[in-house]
Formats: sequence, C-alpha cells, structure tokens
Amino acid sequence: MTNQTATKGDVKELKKELKGDIKGLKSDVKGLKGEIALVRLDMKGMEQRLDDKSRKYKDEILTKIDSFAGKTAALEQENTVGAKHTRELRVQVDNHEERIKVLESA
Repeated sequence: MTNQTATKGDVKELKKELKGDIKGLKSDVKGLKGEIALVRLDMKGMEQRLDDKSRKYKDEILTKIDSFAGKTAALEQENTVGAKHTRELRVQVDNHEERIKVLESA
C-alpha cells in the first residue's frame, strides 16, 4: 500500500462522481416517493372495498337476525295463545268428565 497524494484533478473527478451518485439517489428517492403514493392510493381503495363488503355483510346478517327474531316472537305469541287455549279446553274437559260421572251414576 502506497501513500499517494490526491491531486486537484483527482478531487475534481471524485467530486463529479459524487454529484452523479447524489443525482441518481435523488432520482431514485423521487421514484420511490411516487411508488409509495401509488401504493397508498391502492391501499385506500382496498380499504374502501373491504369496508363496503363488510358493511354489506353486516346489513345482510342484521336483516336475517331481524327476520329470525320476528318469527321467533310470532312463535312465542302463538305458543302463549295455544297454552291458554289448551288450559281452557282442559277445564271444559274436566267439567264434562264430572258431568258424565254424575249422569252415569244416576
């Protein structure tokens, strides 16, 4: 390894090379910024589409749940009415049985 002193020409040449490298880096950074901006836009679009889809499915699910809840409420009401009607019929049958026993024993 030899120690050599750099000449003005060497320094100028190195300075030119560095300027070229810096310009290339600046250009690369600008290109990357543009690509990043495109990726961000694409991500926003994807996010919006996912949001729309999830909202659609949420609406469908809630509609089906509402329908199911309505049917369940109707069935509960029918069950309540049916149970009351059954109790009334039971009372009538018991009354008839008592009356039949009285008639048969006479």
